[in-house]
Amino acid sequence: MTTASDLADELEGDDAERCIACALVLNPDDLVLCEIDGGYIHADCCGPERESYFKGAGEPLGPDDPIPTPFRYGGDDKQDPARQALTGEA
Repeated sequence: MTTASDLADELEGDDAERCIACALVLNPDDLVLCEIDGGYIHADCCGPERESYFKGAGEPLGPDDPIPTPFRYGGDDKQDPARQALTGEA
């Protein structure tokens, strides 16, 4: 059985950026976080465990560090502080 999600994926093509956890196409209003290897992950795919998150240039969160705040995928919102720290962009 073909789902609406399957059809949307086919329409998006193979060039569409996808969540590294669930492989669904990222849409402009999806709440995401940066993945340490350069992709994006849906905030809901991360789970509540602290081990799912990192800070700065990829170091694990410390016991007093807040869990990162998700941002909307697309446009200028893709430039979150964690991504900038990983890529050296300002």
